[in-house]
Amino acid sequence: MPPSHFPGRSAAGSIPPNAPARESMPPIHPRLLRARLCHTLLFVLAAGLGSSAQAAGSAEKGLMRLEPKTRMMQVCDIRMARDMRGNRDYPGVDRVMVDAVTRPAIADDSVSGDGGAFRSKGRWFRFSFACELAPDHLKALALTFEIGDEIPEEEWERFGLWR
Repeated sequence: MPPSHFPGRSAAGSIPPNAPARESMPPIHPRLLRARLCHTLLFVLAAGLGSSAQAAGSAEKGLMRLEPKTRMMQVCDIRMARDMRGNRDYPGVDRVMVDAVTRPAIADDSVSGDGGAFRSKGRWFRFSFACELAPDHLKALALTFEIGDEIPEEEWERFGLWR
């Protein structure tokens, strides 16, 4: 194909030295990136669509690709989302992050902390929790939590939260 089909490129395919600089995309907050990457897995399982053997196997494979501590937190995120489903006081929970405000404590087969956050109808709320995992860290055996205050919108950016 002649070089004219690729504006801004020379015949060799390199960018000419006088080409305008491309604007780079702003960096994505690490918590936002983690949330985006895990969103599909979280809500397939939370919605109960992971009940078939094939879907459960795919979810397990996805979890196994995560770094071990991230996997443990994600399993607790999934359990929290499942337990919040149908909560009349906080309808439509669609995001959960156990590490939104502060890093949780992770030891052996448990994750606990007081800096989790979940989103309900576009509003973020803080929660504290204790999550006990199976030895393979692929399933939350027990979860206890206490819901705290709403997180004011002016603090969302600080914690990597979004609308």
